[in-house]
Amino acid sequence: FDMVKKQKGEDIILSKVSAIAGDVTELGLGIQPNDLETLRNEVTIIYHCAATVRFDEPLRKAVFLNTRGTKYMLEFAKSVKHLDFFAHVSTAYCHLHVKTLYERVYDPPANPHKVISACEWLTDEQVAAIEHKILGDIPNTYAYTKSLSEALVAENFDELPAMILRPSIVIPVWREPVPGWTDNINGPT
Repeated sequence: FDMVKKQKGEDIILSKVSAIAGDVTELGLGIQPNDLETLRNEVTIIYHCAATVRFDEPLRKAVFLNTRGTKYMLEFAKSVKHLDFFAHVSTAYCHLHVKTLYERVYDPPANPHKVISACEWLTDEQVAAIEHKILGDIPNTYAYTKSLSEALVAENFDELPAMILRPSIVIPVWREPVPGWTDNINGPT
């Protein structure tokens, strides 16, 4: 935000942006009750892009972050008093069995509620032991959990002004925050 600071001044930024700690894997998003109330009263747009993007993430952890985290975000969004829209950032790679991905909702590989429930009562070891069977033809936990998450968002289309975004990759802009930000040994960050 260096350029914005130079153009508008740091005081303007600090008057418009507040940092709030949270965790989508926790009930209530891990946000303090007073901060949750502020968000419910003041937020109008939600971009839900919290996720693990590791393809090799253990299934249970990926379900908690990507799928149950989306469920918790949707529950929160329903409590926001002046919500204009909820944008769920998914991925162009969430339905790998589809050759051409169109702008429509696809059936998930399983019932997301049942997968969340199973991961909540099974241990890490138990889920890991059956992960390959659960994933089936889907090559990684990222694609699997993102497709489940899309199904949760779609279930709420009648209740929320929601949309699903499917970018091929999410990266910062070319020159911000500093030139070279996306140039590193790991590729775009």
